[in-house]
Amino acid sequence: MESQHESGHSSQKTVRRSTCALLVFAALMIGVFAGNAVTLIMQANRHQQSAPPPSAPADMPQTRPDPTQARLESTAAAHPDDPGAWARLGHYYFDNNMPAKAVGTYEKALALDPGNANLWSDLGVMYRRTGQFAKAVQSFEKATALDPAHMTACFNKGIVLLHDLNRKQEALAVWEGILKQNPKATTPGGQPLSDLVREVRGQ
Repeated sequence: MESQHESGHSSQKTVRRSTCALLVFAALMIGVFAGNAVTLIMQANRHQQSAPPPSAPADMPQTRPDPTQARLESTAAAHPDDPGAWARLGHYYFDNNMPAKAVGTYEKALALDPGNANLWSDLGVMYRRTGQFAKAVQSFEKATALDPAHMTACFNKGIVLLHDLNRKQEALAVWEGILKQNPKATTPGGQPLSDLVREVRGQ
């Protein structure tokens, strides 16, 4: 279900993020059962499944220049009014563990293309990775307002509410809303969402 990066990416990539994602869902599940905060985040609907947010979020340093990064940055700088160029650069940062850069880049893309639900979902994952939990929830809400069927954004919103903001009942309400639309919905890790809801409710 963790952020689809669909703008400028294939649907496959989107699913990877969404199920990547708030983050990796295995990590998320460890958070559910071990009490650790995790995000999906799910690389997509583009990515989503996200790993637990770092205590001091920071982009990973690169040991040598990456020609792909340089090309994407050059393209975005040369075409500042092209949301696709910024989105592709944001996806690169997302995939290469540079959440702070991804946040700023996705924000630029969305300033030009505010109706892109997948970008809002991916931005939410990156907000979580940088410890901006309230903004993460808002981004997921914008994604679902644009696309009510955006299950990745819905799921990731629940992850942030539960693990990062300690709002268990709100998280359960979000996930139960997913189950109303699709009683057979599963988590990015393949667990029936209904089972996860029962487990969390029993904690």
